[in-house]
Amino acid sequence: MPFCFFIFGYNIVKNAYFSTTDLSISEIAYELGFEHSQAFSRLFKSKTCWSPLAFRQSCS
Repeated sequence: MPFCFFIFGYNIVKNAYFSTTDLSISEIAYELGFEHSQAFSRLFKSKTCWSPLAFRQSCS
């Protein structure tokens, strides 16, 4: 299990990473240590109740 699973909630939501970058969801997932963007999306939704895309759109 990547270390990012433990710090995931803090890094994404606290820093509003989605609203401050032009990176795609896949690129963000890769930067956080995920090999597959689907795993990132599942974890993100389980922690925030939002899909990464919906969260990004709500920050705009």
